[in-house]
Amino acid sequence: MHRHPVSLACAHQSGFVQPGALGGSLMTGSGRRHVLSAAAAIAAAALAVLAVASHAGAALVVDPSVTAGTPLPPNVQFPPAGVTVDQVAPGYAVWTAGQLDEFSPPVPTIHRLVDGGTVRPLPTGTPGAPVTAYLSGTSLVVLAPGNGVPPTSVQLRDVLTDAVTATFTVAGTDRVVATTQAGVVTVRTVSSVASVHLLRPDGTDVTVSGPVPPDIGGAVPAFDEKTVVYRVGQELWALDLATATTVRLTAAAPLTGPVRIAQTRVFWVDDNGFGPTATVSWAARGGGTTGSVTTAQDGLVRSWQTAGDALLAGRLDPQTSLTTYRFVDLTTGATNLGLTTSALDARSNGGVLVAAVADSAPGHIIVSSGGASPPLTTLPVVGRAVGMLKRSGARSVGAFASPFATQEAAMLRSGAATWTTGIEGTAVPGRPADAAGDVVLSWDDNPDDVRTRIWHITWPGGHRDVVADTVNLGARGRLVAVGSDPVSVQDARSGTVRRTFPATAGALALDGPLVWLLRPASATLVVTDTTGAQPDRTVPAPCAADTPGAAKVVAGVRWGVVQCPTLATWIVDLAGTAPAFRLADGEGSNAVVGNGFVVTTRELAEAGTFRGYRVVAVRSTDPAHIEKLYGPMGSGGGFGADDDPLGRTVVYSDTAQQPRTVSLPPNIGGPPHPDGTAPVLVSVGGTPRTAPTTTVSFSWSFKDAAGTAPASALRDVDVRYRQKAAGATAFGALVLPPALQASTASSTTLVAARGTDTCWQVRARDGAGNISPWSAERCTKVDGTAPTVSSAGAGARVAASVAATTVRFSWTATDDVAVSSYDAGVRTAASGSGLGPWTAPATWQGITATSRTWSVAPGEDACFRVRARDAAGNVSPYSATKCVTVPLDDRALAASAGTTRLADTRALGGTATRLDRSGASVSLTGQTGRQIAVVVLKGPGQGSVEVLADGVRLGSVPLAATSWKRVTVSMPATTFTGAVTVRSTSSAPARVDGLAVLRG
Repeated sequence: MHRHPVSLACAHQSGFVQPGALGGSLMTGSGRRHVLSAAAAIAAAALAVLAVASHAGAALVVDPSVTAGTPLPPNVQFPPAGVTVDQVAPGYAVWTAGQLDEFSPPVPTIHRLVDGGTVRPLPTGTPGAPVTAYLSGTSLVVLAPGNGVPPTSVQLRDVLTDAVTATFTVAGTDRVVATTQAGVVTVRTVSSVASVHLLRPDGTDVTVSGPVPPDIGGAVPAFDEKTVVYRVGQELWALDLATATTVRLTAAAPLTGPVRIAQTRVFWVDDNGFGPTATVSWAARGGGTTGSVTTAQDGLVRSWQTAGDALLAGRLDPQTSLTTYRFVDLTTGATNLGLTTSALDARSNGGVLVAAVADSAPGHIIVSSGGASPPLTTLPVVGRAVGMLKRSGARSVGAFASPFATQEAAMLRSGAATWTTGIEGTAVPGRPADAAGDVVLSWDDNPDDVRTRIWHITWPGGHRDVVADTVNLGARGRLVAVGSDPVSVQDARSGTVRRTFPATAGALALDGPLVWLLRPASATLVVTDTTGAQPDRTVPAPCAADTPGAAKVVAGVRWGVVQCPTLATWIVDLAGTAPAFRLADGEGSNAVVGNGFVVTTRELAEAGTFRGYRVVAVRSTDPAHIEKLYGPMGSGGGFGADDDPLGRTVVYSDTAQQPRTVSLPPNIGGPPHPDGTAPVLVSVGGTPRTAPTTTVSFSWSFKDAAGTAPASALRDVDVRYRQKAAGATAFGALVLPPALQASTASSTTLVAARGTDTCWQVRARDGAGNISPWSAERCTKVDGTAPTVSSAGAGARVAASVAATTVRFSWTATDDVAVSSYDAGVRTAASGSGLGPWTAPATWQGITATSRTWSVAPGEDACFRVRARDAAGNVSPYSATKCVTVPLDDRALAASAGTTRLADTRALGGTATRLDRSGASVSLTGQTGRQIAVVVLKGPGQGSVEVLADGVRLGSVPLAATSWKRVTVSMPATTFTGAVTVRSTSSAPARVDGLAVLRG
């Protein structure tokens, strides 16, 4: 949140302005209203109660009995919204950090531009005598009175020493137009005649020649310590403060945009109502040289600044609220990337530009006089405003303002230096509403039904959504209550329904696994353990038996809050051993309880003023009811107390909407819980002894059994494990994952390498701090044995067909656990060619089927292989190759003289070639292979043939037989290239049916 030393509206009405304040829109250089819209809106709301009644700049005086908590580390914003550049002069600038302390408003501060060092705060005067101050050259111009009232006196003070160097008294006939280091410019009206005057520091009063601006308040769009630019109708004029002379810059200037003074130029912009283009015009300060150019402008160009003699156009990115500044080429109108792409705010004067940029988490101030400059100084750290604040175990959980959303959740573990996004790194969708344990509850509007909301329940590593009118998160994050009638009490993570209650049953609250239900008719609280570990028990309720219903019940470990319909609020001991006590009227509406203390808020008034402020009131639940006050608090953000039975911490947001923590003193808190019985292990589970996958799981359940006193309920668990790698002979050291220490989880998983043995143990802790022994180990070994392909086949090596043949390749495999899938491959060779590379058809990979079919053409050789995989990723070697060849019919072979083609039903294709005399042959040229198989017909009176490969005899085949039959004869294996010949070796006839060349 930022307070300007003088508002622009007031400056316009009173007739005096600050340098560079007018001539544009009401936003500053980079559109600071956008930058502050998310974070400052919450901060502004938080300070509204204080700001209305306070006088500007006065710090809040807090009662000495109120102790300020310890600030938690700020949740640093990126970009660091809340930093504004307010004024610029050669050598100095004023910027303001939006980070507040717990009492005071932000303070604009003067800084040296040479090193960024602080000079002093910008003067604001006193509540009864406010002043307005701004920089001009090496001086500070101080106008009194301030706060928008026309000045009656003006002082010039040295910026460094604060010594007064000149004083001006403004006559009643004068209206101040501009005040600079060179003097005060006024419009003096005497007998209805107006004239322009320059009051110099040496006391002289110079009448300025030239036209008089008719509109005193809006006539001066810009000035610096050398030049005052003013308007007369549609004309722009420049007053040289050194010579007190004027010059007309332009005869007619459409001024829909700002006027900016550069080093030697004056620029003015016609932005055409933020249209697609803008006209940039300029003139020399002393007149003469002029020019204009048209430049592209979309609706997001909202800022124009100068650096040296250059003009920069600032384009706002609505997603990041950052501005990119580009130099305007005064010849072509093109814009070139210049100063920065991440400006939060910027202001220029006389060609000097100062910008706050978000180039890192803390950000920087940079200065430019015509080119890019390195960072000058690191900006103060700005913490995001906190809108919801809770405390759970060792965590503080808050919902923080974001530049990109209304709120976002973050978590801080005790002792940590930085907040982490979400809950244990898991993003929280929507708008956070509550936090308990390690669960965050958030919500979004339901576009389908305005009567319900979409509730998000998020925990480390997961979340689920619920559509309902209401969802309430129980203490410690174990249970949620969903709906209004009936109310469904569910496990927060799984959604399993534990109990259902009609709306008439009474008010209920949730604490860990427990449900508190107020039964007005019997004036009792019934406590139900949803795990079934302990029976229901009743505790006397303070509301009268005839009360029709209770307004509110809040549970918290041992103590709870019961608010009756009469609004009387009582603190009740769940164990039933201590008497209930009543809070003061008005304190119970937002009370929370810890172990032995209750936390409420209280309104206090500042002594001697009408201002009020809130504090956190912490009271012990023992009979002494010792009380401590902490604060003051902001109007938003809230507060929380440990839901850890052993915790003694309170968190709250201060007036700056920043989180603070309180460690309670020893005298705040009740007697120790009498529970001395440790939790009992009910069961463990998870992945079987041999894990079929590399992801192994472990789960557990405990109950906190009652001993001689009521059980204090389960609090959290610790998990540890050890591992033995594949092939190792011993286990490694025990591992205690940080996320599984003091955890409320009920299961976990991890990924282990194949063959790794993992052994888990778990122990539990209850609300009184009792710890169970470590459980016996439960071990799981990830399967490390690969499957075995036990058989694979594709039928006969040479198919009994000379036509295209569908071949089925089938296989079997075994595994010590189970085979999960197969990969099969194929390679082929066309007639006359060698085998090609292995291919893996997509439908043959990762399959569970145990066969695949493939079509083999005549003369083609097809070879197959397969491998098996189990669920753990172990893979067998490929099987032995299995090949099938379809032979070529005799008609595909070249026949020599002495042969006869004839029909024969005994042949594969219904035909055969008869070799009628010795030396007759059939052949096939251009072949390559490893083996030859010939298909022949044996029968009575048949002769014999020999088989040659590239002229080399491989063997002979006798064909004589007592009866006719078709046979396939394979020759000895040999690698060859060339012609294959089947030749008769006798005068008796020989019938050849087909020929196969085997390549695989």
